[in-house]
Amino acid sequence: MKIFLKQNWSEQFIYGDKTPGIFIGRKQEIENLKSIIKNNNSSAILISSIRGVGKTSFVHKALSEIQKVSSVFVNIGHTLSNEDIKKQKKLILTSLIRAIHFNKEFENDKELKKIYEKSLGIYKKEEKQVNQSKTKKDIGISSGMKLNAKNLIPLFGVFLAVLGLSFDNFWVRIVTGFLGMGVLFLYFSWKKSWTRSLIKKEIILIDNSTEYLEIKFENWLKKQKEKNKRIVFVIDELDKIDEKKSLETIKEYKNLFTRSFTHFIFISSQKIFELVNEDREKDAEDGGVFPTLFTHIFYLSLPKTDEIKLYLNEIFTTQEKIDKKGKNELMNYLLFCSGNDFFDLKRLIADVVLFDKDGKPFIDTEKIKNSDIHFSKIAKLFEYIEEWFLKKHIQELKKHWKNNSVLQKEIFKFLNNKFNKNYSFIKDIQNSATLINLSDFLVDIGIVEKNSATAESNLEERDFEYLWTNKYKRDVKAPLTEDDKMFQKSFNKLVKLANDLDDLPEAYETNKFQNYTSVSEEKDGQSVSGINLYSIYGDYKDIFNKLKKTTQRISITTEKINEAKKIIDEQINNIFIKYFEIFTNLLDKFILEEVPDLFSEKEINQRPQIFTSCPDFQQIFASTTHRIYGKTDNTRSVMVVKDFSGFDSIREGLKGLIEQKNILVINLKKSEKSKKESMEIEVDYRDKIGRNKKKKVKVENFINFSFNDFRQFSNTLLMIKNHLSE
Repeated sequence: MKIFLKQNWSEQFIYGDKTPGIFIGRKQEIENLKSIIKNNNSSAILISSIRGVGKTSFVHKALSEIQKVSSVFVNIGHTLSNEDIKKQKKLILTSLIRAIHFNKEFENDKELKKIYEKSLGIYKKEEKQVNQSKTKKDIGISSGMKLNAKNLIPLFGVFLAVLGLSFDNFWVRIVTGFLGMGVLFLYFSWKKSWTRSLIKKEIILIDNSTEYLEIKFENWLKKQKEKNKRIVFVIDELDKIDEKKSLETIKEYKNLFTRSFTHFIFISSQKIFELVNEDREKDAEDGGVFPTLFTHIFYLSLPKTDEIKLYLNEIFTTQEKIDKKGKNELMNYLLFCSGNDFFDLKRLIADVVLFDKDGKPFIDTEKIKNSDIHFSKIAKLFEYIEEWFLKKHIQELKKHWKNNSVLQKEIFKFLNNKFNKNYSFIKDIQNSATLINLSDFLVDIGIVEKNSATAESNLEERDFEYLWTNKYKRDVKAPLTEDDKMFQKSFNKLVKLANDLDDLPEAYETNKFQNYTSVSEEKDGQSVSGINLYSIYGDYKDIFNKLKKTTQRISITTEKINEAKKIIDEQINNIFIKYFEIFTNLLDKFILEEVPDLFSEKEINQRPQIFTSCPDFQQIFASTTHRIYGKTDNTRSVMVVKDFSGFDSIREGLKGLIEQKNILVINLKKSEKSKKESMEIEVDYRDKIGRNKKKKVKVENFINFSFNDFRQFSNTLLMIKNHLSE
């Protein structure tokens, strides 16, 4: 089968490009990043993971979905490669300023241009040229009234000397001449300082220090916020240089990155993620330098299977007669071999892609099968791993994203190395909890079997060899079998039973019971049954939960299901065997406490006076399981008897009971159907013309109560309580 690909199937997604490439998936991660940028004034966001996972494309995709955002992409890898930390700091700031200065949106911003020129030293040079022009202009003499300052001073000295020679007085001539010579001498000695003093030259100092530029740049960024501009710097290539040195330089600008009403996204390696997640309670020398550097941290895990399959469906061009089963098999094979890694997937596709005569790329599944005899087996195993193992262990919360990535990388690397090759516990998996769980799973589904490789005497050194069988105990879809359904029915009955028994003491008066899905230690049914149902529930709840989830059902064998059902049914049966004890426990522990002045007796002979009008009761019921309750003054009484059937033997007693409304008899029995009815007997009577006849009469106070659900105890318990309360 040939499956054709789009011509740009390997092109990366680039924000702003007219043909931006293909990006599928990571919806949750994208929504997280978009929310931060849209709902926060400032942020320093770390995007990290292993190389090739698609960090840069992810950022481009998220930014493309945000309206009114100014994105500035900066590569500072070459900057941080400089060994001089002071130069690094200056160059980082210069890189940021340069990147936004050349952004088309800000190319006409005069204030930003000034900051940019200062960052490069150009502004200082231009100021020097301006000052020189200013000096020449200031010292020139206009309108023929001023002379050049350089010539004025020596001319004045010569003038004084000549003037002195013209005086007749000797002393005046001497003083004036010396004064003129002195002026000439001073001119040559102090020429520079005199000139400056006379022309009053203005000296301007230009500050282009890193600290000054940072302040000016931060103020400019804050002004953009006032203009409702959302600026996002994307700083890439941090994973190409020494991570620790990079962070040490970046932290010098912590305030700029976190408080300038701007967003900074740093794309980095996994190593930086680990450095930032060091314990923030540690001192700097112990590694606690970077934990508070970033306001938000993302770790991009390897993508999920569903996301990669969406990508493959996107790059596969539509074919009219394409075999869907074959297409899915190819996808599973590619995902298994690439380990759910986009980078490895693209490289794998590039290795198998072919081209037709028109230059169209395609994949020929038959050629792949010919080069890999395990093609179909690998594709099938991937379905089991994805459906029954990955979905069980992958967790949705952001804090688990790295764990998800590590999990996938570890299991697929192991499976690709060990598929169809036997391996051992001690040599291959004992140091990895993930691989131990994976191997247990492979044993559960049947494709691997475990054999003991050494004697069992030394358990600490006991090794296991795992042998591939290439057989499965269940199909990958694993629908519920009849055995599964029967187990679920028994387990649900156990849950209901435990909670009903605990609810009865409070719910019997209202007959309102809740439907529970679990058994707790506090509601285990033991208080009235004497049997702890929580322990049984705890033993088998894992099986029950796995059967409810299609992602876990495969790991439960039919043998385990049947064994669990058998034990649960035995316990349920034990509870129903004790039904009379449970009923009387409810009477003893709760009704006797609510109604004053009551007694409880286990033998009818202990209260013979109660049944004097029913002489055969005392003799017959003495040999049955029964219980007597009543008021201490014998004005009201109740007898509860277990599963009595010898009604012919108590016929005379029943006749006497009809008139004894103060006595209530309950015959309690377990049955498949629930039923509550008064006893009926035949009595003799004479009709109007004196003939002897028989008729049926209801004995309202002798009740046969059959039950199949402990909730049905409610009405009978309430009947007894009301009778004793009258």
